[in-house]
Amino acid sequence: MPGPYGDSLSLEISALDREPVRIEVADVSLPGTEGVFTVLPGHAPMVATITIGVLTATLLSGIRHSFAVSGGLVHVIQNKVLVLTQTAEMDTEIDLDRAEAARQRAEQELNNAKGTADVAFAEVALKRAIIRIRARRGESAGA
Repeated sequence: MPGPYGDSLSLEISALDREPVRIEVADVSLPGTEGVFTVLPGHAPMVATITIGVLTATLLSGIRHSFAVSGGLVHVIQNKVLVLTQTAEMDTEIDLDRAEAARQRAEQELNNAKGTADVAFAEVALKRAIIRIRARRGESAGA
């Protein structure tokens, strides 16, 4: 049975590093700063923060896509979901070999880090590389 605003969501992912992605979806799961949450049609209006993680969206055809996102904000209102983030990469755009190489470099940087700033930078690079790998492999936001 359709919800009060229909049975789909209009998802827009707007990132600084790409043109906006606009797709109709059945649901979207996001890496919230307080944990993973899922938006379904008819969801109450909300604004929330998201962290570095995997955003997963189910197209109306049932196909699922994953996006590696670098944190930001999500706004939900009347079956429209707007994600504002610095970077977003769709699973099909991620080169798994490059992502694995970035993970290895980040692990090496973390092992060689000398100060607090070096450690923090290496940890973020490692987390971003792992998220890109998870998104490419189609792992869900909560995996």
